[in-house]
Amino acid sequence: MIIHHKFLENENLLVQKAFGEWSTEYYIKYIDEVFKQKEMLNVKKIFSDLRDINLEKAFKDLDLLIALRNKMIKLDYLSVVLIDNPMSTTVTHLYQERVISEGYDHTYCSTMKKAFSLLSLNMSENEMEDILNKIERPS
Repeated sequence: MIIHHKFLENENLLVQKAFGEWSTEYYIKYIDEVFKQKEMLNVKKIFSDLRDINLEKAFKDLDLLIALRNKMIKLDYLSVVLIDNPMSTTVTHLYQERVISEGYDHTYCSTMKKAFSLLSLNMSENEMEDILNKIERPS
């Protein structure tokens, strides 16, 4: 599993793109590193593109992932996850039910158009796809 990210300060947005096979161990290390960065202090929205990862293995660690979310600094941000396969949808839905019940603002969708609607972004979908492509292939 690999996760690349970029902070878009003008949008108060953290953009993340994940690839490969799910690894809870990798995710925990990634979260620990990213959430300690000073840019996180201004983040109000997180957009996670999970179209290139299958979350099936995350299902067995759902309780651990909920516990991890509760241990994070309780930042006030909206988390929007973009997914496109049935198993990832199921796992994300179960995760969402739990984190919403704990007071977190989290949702998922299957189209970029819906993600933009939820995040109220001041850019085009093509601009976001360009950002995601650059994150995927850093220079």
